[in-house]
Amino acid sequence: MSKILHFHQIQTSSHLPLVIGFFDGLHKGHLRLFQGLNKRQFNILTFINIPNKSKNLLYSDNKRIADLEQLAPANIFLLDLQKHNLLAMTFIHRLSKNIQPSHIIVGSDFQFGKHRHGNISQLKEFYHVKTIKITPKYKTTNIKKYILNGNIPMANKLLFEPYTLTGVVKHGKGIGHKLGYPTANINLGNNVIQPKEGSYQAFTYINKVKYPSAVFIHNHLLETHIFHFHKDIYEKIISIQLIKYHQTMNQTNNFTSLKKIIKYKVQSIQSQFK
Repeated sequence: MSKILHFHQIQTSSHLPLVIGFFDGLHKGHLRLFQGLNKRQFNILTFINIPNKSKNLLYSDNKRIADLEQLAPANIFLLDLQKHNLLAMTFIHRLSKNIQPSHIIVGSDFQFGKHRHGNISQLKEFYHVKTIKITPKYKTTNIKKYILNGNIPMANKLLFEPYTLTGVVKHGKGIGHKLGYPTANINLGNNVIQPKEGSYQAFTYINKVKYPSAVFIHNHLLETHIFHFHKDIYEKIISIQLIKYHQTMNQTNNFTSLKKIIKYKVQSIQSQFK
């Protein structure tokens, strides 16, 4: 199991390959950085609390780190740029002192240090550096566009794993229960992108068990109706894996009309699993 260590607390001489990157939404392009490392130990250095990347992220820090753990590195080092926004040469010095990598692997557009003034040429003066060119189609901005436009299948083709939202189940207004289709609600927060508003075909994961679900997203709130599920899961952490966008949201203040709309959406989505 990978160790999660803060960069300024490291006291190690690992002499292992070090892969550096932000990895907001681990995608198949990123996997090129890890080719050839699956049969040997390696470390990852990633960044948290980046000043210019506090909003419109694909994933929270916890989700990013959980995805990186699946690659089975020996250690994941976290550099908090809000607390330690190092100058480029200070960053290089700290790498030598704290980690001592055997070599470094980065994307071909990698920049580092305060105001991103550090470049690969500088890094090569001190380390053996392997640079990997990632195909433009895998850019995170493209994946975000697909999600914002409701093209979930295309986003999922590019991502390491299908697009997944994770959160703690909170009490809502109980409208779903009154309509006959109770939902588990999670707040998406303001730092991650909100997928296109509407209904989705999805899987909900609870304690690693996968349940077919109909999901509704609006106003940074995700509501998942899990088919044939009746357990109490308030305050539990759940994950929702989006499969396909279904329909836009229908606005109505009439309870009877709303019940018909939700019934149609739920039954329509449920039929897609058969």
